[in-house]
Order: sequence, then C-alpha cells, then structure tokens
Amino acid sequence: MYVSALTGAGAAVGGAAAAPGGGTGVALALSAGGALSSLELSALFALSVTEVHGVPIDEIERRRTIVMGGMPVAVRPRGARRGDAPLARVRA
Repeated sequence: MYVSALTGAGAAVGGAAAAPGGGTGVALALSAGGALSSLELSALFALSVTEVHGVPIDEIERRRTIVMGGMPVAVRPRGARRGDAPLARVRA
C-alpha cells in the first residue's frame, strides 16, 4: 500500500505538471506538494513498521528519533544525525 500510494501521488503530480497551459509556477508547486506528501507517507510507514515490531512509540522523542532516522540527510534538522544518542536508545 505504501508503494502504491507513493506511485499514485507521483503520477498525479507528474500528469498535472505535464499538462499544457499549467505554467511553471503550478508545476513547481505541485512538485513541492508531491515531495512533502512522500515525506509524510515515509514517516507514517516508519512509525507503522516500528509499532508492528513491538517497539513502543508512546514518547514523542522516540517518535521523532524513528522518523528522523529514516529521512535523508538533506531533510533532517541541523544537528540531527543517525548516530545520536536517542537513536541508540531505540535500538537497544
């Protein structure tokens, strides 16, 4: 379901951006929206897999660590790295 949701969102954005008469601004806005929706779907997927494997996600800091651990380096907030201590606590 994750892959089909990402594929459907990407196809909708690509189709709308490729339509003639839409303009560059609309195409850029749709592309940005597509990127944000894929990040949101990826965060939801990471939390779902974590919960299925029995890791409690009740604490907000643990949820942030799980989501930020799966994000590309360019998207993470400044100072957040994969090797930070909160991530080590989740794996333990």
